[in-house]
Amino acid sequence: MKKRVLSLTMAFLLAFTMLPTQAAAEELPEYEEIVEEGTPEEESLEEDALETESLEAEALAAEVENTEGTVLTEQTEETVTETEPTEEVTEAPTGEETEDAEVKEEVSAEQEETEEVPTEEIQPAEQQVSIQAMEANGVAVQAEDGETECTHPNATETECPDCGITWCIKDDAGTKYTSLKDAFDNAPDGSMLTLLKDTSDGNDYKIIDKNYTMDPAGHTLECRNITISRNSGRDTASLTLTGRGKIKASINVNSVVNLCLPETWNGSIKTVNILSGMHDSTKIAGGTIDRLFLYVNSLSISGGTFKEIRNNNRDKNYNIPVKNLLKLGYVFKQNNQTIEYTAEVPGWGSLYNLTVEKCEEHRDKDGDDLCDYCNQSVIFPVEVTAADGTKARYSGLQGAFNEAQNDATVKLLADIPAGAQGSAYTVDNKWITLDLGDKTISGSGISATKGADLTITGNGTVAGEVTFDSNSTGRLRGGTFGKITSVTKTLQELLPEGYAYRDRNGDTWRSDITGSSIENVVVLKAPIQQLDITNSIGKLTYGYSEDEGQYLLVAPVLLEEYNENEVGYEWHKVDKNGAESSDSVSMEQKFSIPAGLEAGNHTYRVHATYHGYILKEDVTFEVSKADVKVTKAPTVEKLIYTGQSMALIVNSGVAEGGSFVYSMEKDGTYTSDIPTGKAAGEYTIWYKVQGDSNHNDSEPVGVTATISYFTTDGAAALADTNKGEHDWYKGTVTVLAPEGFTISSVLDGTYAESFETNINGENTYYLRQDTSGYITDAKTIQVPIDTDQPSGGKTDLSDAALRVGWYLSKENITVTQSVEDATSGPDHIEYQLTPSTDSAGTLGSNQDSGSVSVNAEGKASFTISKQFKGSIEITPYDKAGNAGNPITFEKVAAEDEKPELKVTDTFAEGWYTTAQTVHVHAQDMRSGLYMMTYKMDDGDLETLFRGLSNMTVEKEVSFPAQEGVHTYSIIALDNAWNGVTVKVTIRQDTQAPTKPTLSISKEATDTTVTLQASATDETSGVQEYILKEATNQVPEQKRSDGVFALTGLTSDTAYTFTVTAKDNAGNLSEASDTFIVKTRKKPFANAVVTLKNADKIYNGTVQTPDVEVSMNGTALTADQYVVSYEQDGTAVAAPTKAGTYKVVVTAGENGDYEGIASGQPTYTIAKKTITASLNGTLTKTYDGTTKVLEAQKLTVLLKGVEDGDKVTATADAYAYNSAEVKDADTITGSVIALAGADVENYQLAETKASVSAKILQKNLAKADVTLGAALVANGKSQTQAVEKVMLDGTELTAKDYEVTGNQAAAAGSYTLTIEGKNNYTGKVQKTYVVVPAEEQMVSTGNGDVKIGEGTLKVSVSAGQDAPEMSLASDKKTLIKMLIQGGNLTADEIVLIEEGATIELTLNVEHAEATVSAETRAAMEKTAGEFTIGRYLNITFTKSVNGEKESEIHEIKAPIKISFRLSNDLLNTDRKVKREYMVLRNHDGEVTSLPGTFADGIITFETDRFSDYAIAWKDTAVSTSGSKKKHRSGSAQQEAAVVAAPEVSQLVQAQSAPTGDTAPIEWMLLLAALSAAGIGMIIAKKRKEN
Repeated sequence: MKKRVLSLTMAFLLAFTMLPTQAAAEELPEYEEIVEEGTPEEESLEEDALETESLEAEALAAEVENTEGTVLTEQTEETVTETEPTEEVTEAPTGEETEDAEVKEEVSAEQEETEEVPTEEIQPAEQQVSIQAMEANGVAVQAEDGETECTHPNATETECPDCGITWCIKDDAGTKYTSLKDAFDNAPDGSMLTLLKDTSDGNDYKIIDKNYTMDPAGHTLECRNITISRNSGRDTASLTLTGRGKIKASINVNSVVNLCLPETWNGSIKTVNILSGMHDSTKIAGGTIDRLFLYVNSLSISGGTFKEIRNNNRDKNYNIPVKNLLKLGYVFKQNNQTIEYTAEVPGWGSLYNLTVEKCEEHRDKDGDDLCDYCNQSVIFPVEVTAADGTKARYSGLQGAFNEAQNDATVKLLADIPAGAQGSAYTVDNKWITLDLGDKTISGSGISATKGADLTITGNGTVAGEVTFDSNSTGRLRGGTFGKITSVTKTLQELLPEGYAYRDRNGDTWRSDITGSSIENVVVLKAPIQQLDITNSIGKLTYGYSEDEGQYLLVAPVLLEEYNENEVGYEWHKVDKNGAESSDSVSMEQKFSIPAGLEAGNHTYRVHATYHGYILKEDVTFEVSKADVKVTKAPTVEKLIYTGQSMALIVNSGVAEGGSFVYSMEKDGTYTSDIPTGKAAGEYTIWYKVQGDSNHNDSEPVGVTATISYFTTDGAAALADTNKGEHDWYKGTVTVLAPEGFTISSVLDGTYAESFETNINGENTYYLRQDTSGYITDAKTIQVPIDTDQPSGGKTDLSDAALRVGWYLSKENITVTQSVEDATSGPDHIEYQLTPSTDSAGTLGSNQDSGSVSVNAEGKASFTISKQFKGSIEITPYDKAGNAGNPITFEKVAAEDEKPELKVTDTFAEGWYTTAQTVHVHAQDMRSGLYMMTYKMDDGDLETLFRGLSNMTVEKEVSFPAQEGVHTYSIIALDNAWNGVTVKVTIRQDTQAPTKPTLSISKEATDTTVTLQASATDETSGVQEYILKEATNQVPEQKRSDGVFALTGLTSDTAYTFTVTAKDNAGNLSEASDTFIVKTRKKPFANAVVTLKNADKIYNGTVQTPDVEVSMNGTALTADQYVVSYEQDGTAVAAPTKAGTYKVVVTAGENGDYEGIASGQPTYTIAKKTITASLNGTLTKTYDGTTKVLEAQKLTVLLKGVEDGDKVTATADAYAYNSAEVKDADTITGSVIALAGADVENYQLAETKASVSAKILQKNLAKADVTLGAALVANGKSQTQAVEKVMLDGTELTAKDYEVTGNQAAAAGSYTLTIEGKNNYTGKVQKTYVVVPAEEQMVSTGNGDVKIGEGTLKVSVSAGQDAPEMSLASDKKTLIKMLIQGGNLTADEIVLIEEGATIELTLNVEHAEATVSAETRAAMEKTAGEFTIGRYLNITFTKSVNGEKESEIHEIKAPIKISFRLSNDLLNTDRKVKREYMVLRNHDGEVTSLPGTFADGIITFETDRFSDYAIAWKDTAVSTSGSKKKHRSGSAQQEAAVVAAPEVSQLVQAQSAPTGDTAPIEWMLLLAALSAAGIGMIIAKKRKEN
């Protein structure tokens, strides 16, 4: 019995749960909502709360997208029961739906069929037990028939094989459920639900007032919606997911309920809708959500992945800050980029592809010590400076690397710990610089990958390994490293020039590194920074002799902390492949070039070694090839053409250092083969000597060889065979060779006594001499041959047409016959005329035959006069007498009489409406009628008759009725094309005018209207119009022009008119459509409009005056008119803006008047007056101007602008009241102009504004100081002058600074100070030197002067072909003069003091080729009678440390220079005395310089360096020994003339430089002759005695 009671109870409960509920859909402007009704018990809740929430639901209802598109809404706090949605909507709201979207109300069939509900008392929900749940868990339930149901003894986890029941989910108590609904309805609150298998359906499920945890257990749950909600008064409801699996559904979270996705949740959800309301416990920390739709402003997210997060708040303009969605310390990442703390989700917009992570890599870009991503205060040990100078700090090195862009610098501000899990910090595909500073990076180091370019600077340490992968590179400019590895670049290539590796724990340097890794090293500047190599090798040509002056000298440049004496050297020979010799060729710093080197480039490599560091430098020099020598050149001879190949060079030549090669082209390929020629003509043979490895090729030389044709006066002749008349041949012609020769028609053909030809005209032949075989050039002979008949070409019978078998014409017939002959040419024709055999056959006036010559075009013509009828035969002839085939025309006739044509009918001038018939007679008794035609107007011809030889024709023509006036033309034509035309005109009209139309010609008034009737009749025309009024209020009227002016009408009355039209043929049209005209109301134009209270000033609101309207002195009521406003012709509904408005008063639609009042008064809304002030940075650093800098960002602020108006202001210019620091106290913005959308409503009280401001002093610490002339010690205190102070391109004046410390007496180095004043502040110091006095200067062994640590060198040099030059002035004196004259600046003296070497070089060059024509002319003019023998260019240059050479053009005082003259300038003639002149051209001024001459040397003084000339003049030496003074030229020339010694003295002076000039040899000879003479005299005396 208990079981029966229990069974009935369960059945009752089950039936109760199946009761239908009602659902209602309510139309909303933008959204669809399904409202679920509450139970009767819940309707007693407080009405205010219900009303508030209902209104909120109606106003804020938002669609929620689910997998099937069903529309759901957030639940209110009323208790809800199940409702099955009846309509599907496919898209969730995006804020873009139209307002008029319709929602249909539908009620499901299940709701319409209501079941009876048992009346037994229903147990509380928590005490009810589901029969299904009981069955699912093996409880035996007794059926109504008393039988026990299945207890599932053999059930598996998901089904019972006995009864077929299946389960999809179970709770943590082991109870299994057949559906999700079953579980949500019956599982105890707080249960852990676990899916047992994949579940898929299209249902909606709800969790109401319960808290469940669910684990999909790796399965997929697919449905439409899972909605979490609570009944009013309950605490909450929630769903927590854990484990893994897929939820392919929309989870809808209503107000005050929660969805929890903890870190233990690793599954995915298709859609989550967080509806408006409180969600304090909704937390998302794991899993993946495809689409998260937010109807709330905040959430707590600390993990998970989101394909889309959408802001669906009701306010489209409300953006959700991302900080409101994240748990403190967590961030959104999008495509691996962290989203900033201040970012927002835009209203009705989305963020895509997000992950949530704990903020590990912090960044501070604005310097507030807070993370830009999570807003937490952290330490930032890394700073990144971008390429544009912007900076940001980072909490971690990897984060800095990730965000740094190309060309950024990452700087360490503190030591950096090891990377995550000890991994290396990574730089991927970026070009950045890492500045270690003095900090340390612990851990496994740094890895440059994927094409990165990493530069490391600073003195810090990377404790781990720095690696560069195969695609990456870098540069190491400092730092200490545990290990360096490079896959592609060598370790040496990672070092910039001048850097090297040194042991981390010692002073040994690493060089020649071959591996890809190196450990425990420091990157430092190398001890040897560069090698300066002095190359003293001149031009070397193969075969040169060894010379100690040919050497290479290496000088190492070391950092100052290293000792040059500890550097070792090795020289190695380097081969063409770059490999150096294993043994050194020298161990000395200086390497002398050995003799015997082959021609070509030679490279030697010097190794400079310092404690293991090796710096190598290559020096390459060239040994030039020597020139070859031709001892005998190749020769050629003249050759005669024989048709055989011949050598063109007859003597191949002889050369030393190479061999001859030949080519037929100058730039062609040369070979040792001697070229040959066969054809006659000139040949240019190019030859050169091809040098061996030590000799140059000679330049190509061309020689010309000629192969000429044989010349002879002999000529060929023609045999008489086949010779016809008039010297023409009619067959093959034989061409005969002259005696002693054979003949051929082709150059390379067979030569014989004759050859035969069939060629008419010029024939070519060649002769070969029998004795020598020599062949002539081509000769020609004329051969006339013609064997062809002429032909008759085109025959033209002018004006004749072929008709009915005859060539007929009504004119004389000109016959033109073309004759063609390609050989001898056409000559004439002969013709024969024969009358026809019929009765009309006749010659007329023509001759029966004739002959006609052809013209220049090969045509012959003759004329056949009229009245001829018969045949023609024409025969053509050529100039050789050959006759062609005859041309025959059998039937030809010429006649010109027209046929006879008559029309027998006549027509009157009236109009016809039917078809008309015409009778036609035609006759031609000569050539016969050919055809008869007719046409209407200009239409197509119609044929009446076409025959062959009819003489007479009678025809009848019917012309159908055609609208209009038409002319019919009838034409008769005979066979000779003689024609005649007769014309007939007929007028026809059969159609009525078109249906007329009526229109208003003149607008209706209250009593009149003018109508215009219009119709067309294109034939006879409209004659008149008849107007009728439907009610006979207007009598019938007729008008020919269709204009009906109607008067006396009643106002505001409708009239209905029709009109008909009649044409001139009497045809009457149909009546027009009815046309209704209504007269107008009384006019409103005379109404008087009066304005009151019309003075307005703009205030942002609508402002209008009071309007009064009267008519004839009587005020009208407001219903009689309507007031509107216009501005500039445009209607304005609500006058708000400043301006003048027109008041337009229009008659009311339902009043007694119509139109607009003619009086339209105006009123004005005046502009509002506002004031301006300035804002911005009110200080700048002194720049010498009153300009306000752009960086000060001055703006104009406005006062008095109405709220919401958009008005801005800008000044045309800003300026300080003074450019001086002490006076500048105000900035004024002038010409202030207003702008913005509402600018037209405002005006400024004043167009300028001022604000207090300052100009700050400028710091001159970075100024460039130029000193005046350097000081030379003189025992007294001297002042070092400051010549110029430059700061940022501006030269400061004396009022800007003061100089101290610029006085000194003793030689030495000093420092002066320049301190700013007035507009400047700060200090800058400058070193200056007092040079020792001349007598205290320290000289080196070669005369150079030491000053401090440096050297001042003075040297003299001469260019090629220039005379030997020497400096006669003392070097110390010269240096002192250059210092005091400013040629050596104070800054340069400081450089020498600090160790620099300055070299002064006096150089002379032969200037014959460089002196301009203008300079030559000026010097020659000054030289006068002197002859210029040499042009020279003298320069004085200055260089610092061998660089930056500059010229000194003038010095303060002259120096003394000497030249040794070349032999060609010395006098060797004893009969003349030579005088010399030195000329100088400087800046266009030519000057003669005084000087002296002795022992072939000219000495003179000069203080300018430019172009010079040495001139000379010879004067005959007086035989009497008297001395004559030369008096030519100017006084300056005379003063500057240098007299040379007489030739005997000069020669003696050159050969005996001791100064003894006595002619000893001549004296000895004279003495010997004297002694001989005396002896002869004594002998003669003795003989005589």
